[in-house]
Amino acid sequence: MGSIASQVCKCIPGSPCFPSQEELDLLSSNLSHPLVVGQRPFASVCYNSAAGYDSLACQEATANQFSIEIRAASSNTLQWVNFEDYITTSTVQQCPFNQTNGDLCYQGRVPSYAINVTTVEDIQATIRFASKYNLRLVVKNTGHELMGRPFGIGAIELFMHHMKGTNFTDNFVPIGTAADDTDSQPGPGVQWADLYLAAQEHNRSVAGGFVPHGTVGAGAGWPMGGGHSPLSPFFGLGVDNVLQYTVVLPNASHVVANQYIHPDLFWALRGGGGPSFGVATSLTYRTHPNYPYTGAFYVASAHSSTSFHALLALWVKHHNDVADAGWAGTWPWSNNTLYLTLLAQGLPATQTANTTLEAFFAASRALPGVNVSLALTVPYTSFYEFYFDNLVDGSLGFGMNYTAGEQGGINQATSSWLVPREIYDTNSSTLADALANMPSGSAFMGGWSASELSCVYWGVANLEGRYLGWHNKGAGRGRSKEHERKQECLKEGERVVAERERVANSGI
Repeated sequence: MGSIASQVCKCIPGSPCFPSQEELDLLSSNLSHPLVVGQRPFASVCYNSAAGYDSLACQEATANQFSIEIRAASSNTLQWVNFEDYITTSTVQQCPFNQTNGDLCYQGRVPSYAINVTTVEDIQATIRFASKYNLRLVVKNTGHELMGRPFGIGAIELFMHHMKGTNFTDNFVPIGTAADDTDSQPGPGVQWADLYLAAQEHNRSVAGGFVPHGTVGAGAGWPMGGGHSPLSPFFGLGVDNVLQYTVVLPNASHVVANQYIHPDLFWALRGGGGPSFGVATSLTYRTHPNYPYTGAFYVASAHSSTSFHALLALWVKHHNDVADAGWAGTWPWSNNTLYLTLLAQGLPATQTANTTLEAFFAASRALPGVNVSLALTVPYTSFYEFYFDNLVDGSLGFGMNYTAGEQGGINQATSSWLVPREIYDTNSSTLADALANMPSGSAFMGGWSASELSCVYWGVANLEGRYLGWHNKGAGRGRSKEHERKQECLKEGERVVAERERVANSGI
């Protein structure tokens, strides 16, 4: 009978097992930047009771407390403050800006130690140190994370935001093959604002994140979680566009992972989530031609909950036809108002795309108690132009102002929902009920083909359903395509198993 591995709690600051100052100094001497010791929460500079009280710094921090850019660039704060708090069944230990006299600034879940990572060696040294002393290790890039994993009580933080750099090449060759492709290679700290601009400067486009000001990291957690993009219906999810990773593993080795080298690790990184298997140091994205797009924008407000339900039910009924006609994008709703921010390839969009969308516009105008204040299409010479006008300078955009509504520094809990395509056709009223009962929400409109998905997400899409309208159009392209993709994924699985057995037998 095999032995059962014992579980040992991680060592935290203040415990006898925690490294001495001399040992911390030794780690710091091996880093590109000094180890941050005694890191305090973002608002701590505003507390008279805190050692770091600074009235001028407090004014600046208070002015920027809702800035998603500042929060992304700071190691001691996340986008949503509830993940900075230590919450138990009886207490909430936090450090808010709206303090009153006598309040204490609690450390919460903010790590007391942080490494400003700029080199691979920084990551390797920290992983070895954390392993040696049994320390909790967390990884933060921009803090756009919906489970609070970038922070942890008593943890040491790898702050990846400043590990930047982007390289474009027209003849990328993955290690282990002779194939070539046009690609971009961002570091983990590069954000989508940077990468979208770099792609535009090279007259290319890339399937990336949809967030105001492009503050989500392009080279870290976004693709590891799948990578939903407004361009996914045309080019696949983020993971479908990743050609290669470089990653530091838990044993501190720095390796390449693609479909030829460490294919099992490459499989896992494309959907395994965050730092589950290692810390990414770079990745290579496939880029695409810089096509023109037609944007479509819509705003409709309902005068009552009944009329809003009718509006949502109508949109749900039209949703699949609109997606099948070639439209993609997002459709948020809040306060009895529905917004559409869509795009289709080509200038102009196809006649089918225009006719299908106009059918919804016309039907919604006829609904009692619904005021359609905006319904138009706009030409864009590139995806970057669409992105800039609607997610960077909102004054140039139409409909939903994403740049004005997005802010950090608030309490927020977000969940996602996979909804089968058939629900839109067969249970539109019930689905509209569910949507109308949410205070607010936002859904992606997709329409990918199963043949465009990575094998990991091909299985998810076919087994679990679709995320609010992201659906498999394989039937529209012929069942043979779906069958071919299944066979390709089975072969990829066989390659992964064979490589795993080879590594096991070789003793690597």
